[in-house]
Amino acid sequence: MYTHACRVLDENDETPTFSRDVYTATLSENSPRGQSVLRVTAVDRDVALNADITYRLEDDPNGLLAVDARLGVVRTAAVLDHESTPVVTATVVAVDAGTPVRSSSADVFVRVANVDDEPLTFTRSSYSFHVAENQPAGTPVSSPSSSSSSRGRRDIAIFE
Repeated sequence: MYTHACRVLDENDETPTFSRDVYTATLSENSPRGQSVLRVTAVDRDVALNADITYRLEDDPNGLLAVDARLGVVRTAAVLDHESTPVVTATVVAVDAGTPVRSSSADVFVRVANVDDEPLTFTRSSYSFHVAENQPAGTPVSSPSSSSSSRGRRDIAIFE
C-alpha cells in the first residue's frame, strides 16, 4: 500500500467583487480633512495571497478623496467646498495580491451639502426710500435685493 501526499495550490482565478457597483454619501462642506465618508468592501473567493485585497482610488483629478488601502475607508483629503465642487466623484479599485493580478472597480459619489458660509451682500451700495406719512407699522416701503454664493435660488432673505 502506498501513501501519497497531495498539496493543492490555489490558482488566482477569482476577481475581487465589490458589495456594490456604486457607493454614495453626503457630507457637509467645510468638514475637516481626514473626515470619514464611507467604507467600500470587496471579497475575493480565492485563498491566501490570491484573496488578499488592497484598495486604491482613480479618477479623482483634484485629489479630494483618499482611501485606506487595507480597510477601504474613504476619507476627505482636503476640505470640500460646495460652491466649487458640489459632487466629488472617483473610482475605487480592489486589487488582489495574486499572479496574475486581478482587480475590479466601483464608483464613488460624494454629494457636498451646502452650508450657509458666505456673507450676504446687497446688490447696491445704498438705497433711498420715500414713505408717505402716517403709514401703519409693517407697511412695505421697498424691495432691496441681496445675494450670497452659498444661498440657493429658493432662499429668502428678510430685512427688518
